[in-house]
Amino acid sequence: MRDGTLLTAIKVHGSTRDIRYEEYVDILDSLESSFKSLILSEDHFFSWTFKSDPENVDEALAKAWTNQALETAKKLELDLEDIIKEIHDVHAKKCQEESVYLLVWTNVHMSTRNEKKLHAERRNEFMAGTPRHNKAQPVTFVAPDFYEKHLAACEQLVSDLLNVRIYSTISDTHSFLRDIRINIDETFTPDNWSPRVPGDPISMKVLSDNDADLSGMFHQPLADQLMPRGMVDHEEGIVRSGDVYYAPLSMETHPKQPEPFDALFGSVYKSRLPFRMHMLMKHNGMGVFGMKVMLAQFLSFTGSESNKRLRQCYYDLEALSLAGEEIVSSQISFCTWSRNIDDFNEIRQRKHSLARKIASWGSCDVAAVEGDEAESMLSSIGGTMLGSVADAAAAPLYDSLKMAPIARMGSAWEKGSKLYRTNTGRIVSYMPYSKQQLAWVKFIVGPMGSGKTVHLNGEHFSLLLHPDNDELPFILNIDIGPGMKGFCSMVRDALPKHRKHEVVYEKLQNRAESAINSFDTPIGLRYPLSNQIAYLETFLTMLCIGDDTGVAPEGVADVITQIIQLVYKYRAERNTAYEYRPNVSPRVDELLKALDIESANVDNRSIKWWDVVDFLSKHGELHGAAIAQRYAVPVMEDVISTVSDPRIANSFEELTVNNTSETMCRYIERKLTSALNKYPILSGVTRFDIGSSRIVSLDLDEVGKGVGESAVRRLRLMYFLAYFTLTKRIFTGKEHLSEMTSDSSGLFPFDYKAIHTKIIASIERTPKRFSGDEMHRFKGDPMAMQLQELSIREGRKWKVDVILASQRGTDFPKDMIELATDVVILGRGNEANIASLTNHFKLPSNLVERLRSSMRRPNKDGSTVITLIETDKARWELFLYSMYGPSFLWATTSTRDDTIVKDALIEKLGSQTARQLLVELYPSGNLDDEIDDRRRREQVLSNTSIADEQEETPTHILDAIIDDSIRYYERTSLQ
Repeated sequence: MRDGTLLTAIKVHGSTRDIRYEEYVDILDSLESSFKSLILSEDHFFSWTFKSDPENVDEALAKAWTNQALETAKKLELDLEDIIKEIHDVHAKKCQEESVYLLVWTNVHMSTRNEKKLHAERRNEFMAGTPRHNKAQPVTFVAPDFYEKHLAACEQLVSDLLNVRIYSTISDTHSFLRDIRINIDETFTPDNWSPRVPGDPISMKVLSDNDADLSGMFHQPLADQLMPRGMVDHEEGIVRSGDVYYAPLSMETHPKQPEPFDALFGSVYKSRLPFRMHMLMKHNGMGVFGMKVMLAQFLSFTGSESNKRLRQCYYDLEALSLAGEEIVSSQISFCTWSRNIDDFNEIRQRKHSLARKIASWGSCDVAAVEGDEAESMLSSIGGTMLGSVADAAAAPLYDSLKMAPIARMGSAWEKGSKLYRTNTGRIVSYMPYSKQQLAWVKFIVGPMGSGKTVHLNGEHFSLLLHPDNDELPFILNIDIGPGMKGFCSMVRDALPKHRKHEVVYEKLQNRAESAINSFDTPIGLRYPLSNQIAYLETFLTMLCIGDDTGVAPEGVADVITQIIQLVYKYRAERNTAYEYRPNVSPRVDELLKALDIESANVDNRSIKWWDVVDFLSKHGELHGAAIAQRYAVPVMEDVISTVSDPRIANSFEELTVNNTSETMCRYIERKLTSALNKYPILSGVTRFDIGSSRIVSLDLDEVGKGVGESAVRRLRLMYFLAYFTLTKRIFTGKEHLSEMTSDSSGLFPFDYKAIHTKIIASIERTPKRFSGDEMHRFKGDPMAMQLQELSIREGRKWKVDVILASQRGTDFPKDMIELATDVVILGRGNEANIASLTNHFKLPSNLVERLRSSMRRPNKDGSTVITLIETDKARWELFLYSMYGPSFLWATTSTRDDTIVKDALIEKLGSQTARQLLVELYPSGNLDDEIDDRRRREQVLSNTSIADEQEETPTHILDAIIDDSIRYYERTSLQ
């Protein structure tokens, strides 16, 4: 400020928890103490500013999510613009642009006489020789001790706010001044406008012929920057600034019963009125009365009720002051606006509507304008002037804080790749894979029908659109059911033709045509890496578990380790390596012919499959080399043969199995042979390979069917196989490069180090996620639990985001929950489930109440979500709404009725066309309303009651919906 007053804007991001009234009282008690100590020093005063603008929600959403989502989609060549804009639009209907600032003022005039004198002397010394610059920003000197006093107050308030679970940060000058300019003249403020303040480059210009004034060498005055053009007064206290009408209001008499700010906002939110509020708090509130009390006392003989009330008010406040309460001077200004300059009635109606809502906020009186309309309008914008035109009222500090906008739920992130909203429309951004979290471990809990599948796919969508992505992220999922099938289809459809292989959904089947060879190695490597060796030892040991004991006999692991070493050596050495045979892989044959491998084989030596791998890699055909390598590495049949190798058999000939009296080698050979017969998926070379795919979901539903010990073992084995198949790439890093040695014994020696260095660098810089759904299926399986815990504990080291989802909180062991950074609860269930969730996740009382009374099934307004988030700054405990557009909902739904209709239409029309048709016919994203309507019509025609209806939707209703949808498609432009 020109007089040396310091102003700092603290941006209040919001409360880190969903606050109940009882907690609100505790917050006010704590903040009252904080502000009181600063106010009593008489060095500082404060103001709160709040703005809510539903009409500008598009810009707010664009900044928080949409712009970066579109940029990331474009960067990744994903045609997702329609889905992104749908999500934007559904939030725009319920949300608003919103901002809260706490302004801290430190006024030099409040200093002691000696401090003022010292400050003036230092200022004169500093300003000596400064050229005249009357038409520019003044060069202002601030004594270091004065500045430090101001900064200390700001930092103390940020800390004190965080102590009561309110997250705030000190705003930078440019952002705050830009907000002021937008509030004054938004249509004249371009997107790239930024104020010019000391420290910024100066655009020098000649302002006059007066050589003594060098204003052109300084920054333009802030007043001119912030108010680029004048304002025009209209009737009824309305002012026009640019292309916007503003209607300022002020609080004339303060509430008889002060109510929290949310009581006012809840009323305004329902009417979708844009408004802002500025509340100024200064010390010496008793000074507001001035001579009024003495005059009222003198005129007491008149018997005036107003005078009696004035005196009584003064005495009551004086008593509070003497009892230790701080009485402050409070001035509150409001403003609403209309961008419809062709309809003056709109701003008039909004002004009256806002005035009524303010008047009902604790029963107070509202004045239209105090003095000049433009000044009143500027008074509603914090930071534009030192004071306020609103009437000052004396009030206890506690009551003033109660009316301040301090308890709005907020977010740790101003921008994110996922959106939520509060129940009163505040935008809450969330950023997965964020540096604000030390690790990324999320548990999602939701009973059937709670929207768990849609939410999990929404989590994947947010990682897909993460701004750090330069290529598709790794999203690797294991599920029992087709939960991610629609998401994979949606992303694959959005990719260009040459990249569709990067997304894979596969229903794992226990047959040779879907074989996965666990002995595959990274490209060009004859031997496995250390992490793969550990997996193979465990995997083969699992296959040797005794039928009666449930564990492998002692000594099996020692033999397995030797077998693994020998089988790789056997297939790596040239004299025992697999020989290349044509007609095994047409793609490889085609490449070898095109590159003329015969001519390259100058010595006409026999060609091994490893030679083919090296040859194709040397020519840059890595995909063909990977296919060829399938035929070069060992397979399960090799392992069984190696058991009888003399080098193994002789080493362990004296080792026997107690229960069967077999030699250990004979036992292992029998068990592995039996496993090969039971599980054809383990036989031969790899037929199903995820290759270079980035987004992969393996559905274990087919291999997880059945009951009994045999079914449990099969599911355990398939989970283990799927887990390693998916994660072996993302748990490989730079430390493994030393293990990646090249082989020079082949016909075409090639050094793979550069390829692996590049691959690992790409993996390390790319966001990575492992996720699993239906975790209750593995609750009693120690092996599956160990794998999940391993992924959590190793995830931080390898920078892997882990999400596990299930129907009940107790499906997750407590030692895993202790490592969680995020918990999402989607449904309440019964009272027993509420108690279980409360105890298992240690839910605070406010969220227990939300869980019991506020959780709803997914509907047109979205699904309710309780989320617990650990960041480096705070723990967030929030009750939110999650919303998606109809295209996303139809792509990811997994409910029975929706899936039956969707799958039938996809089979006839293809995935993209089917989704477009469903969105057009059923924009709510589900068939609930359509099915209910058809059932009601049937009830009317058949004279049946609702009680007579079966719970499951009859097949004929779903068939009718499918047929009607096809007929609509055939007669419309969708075809």
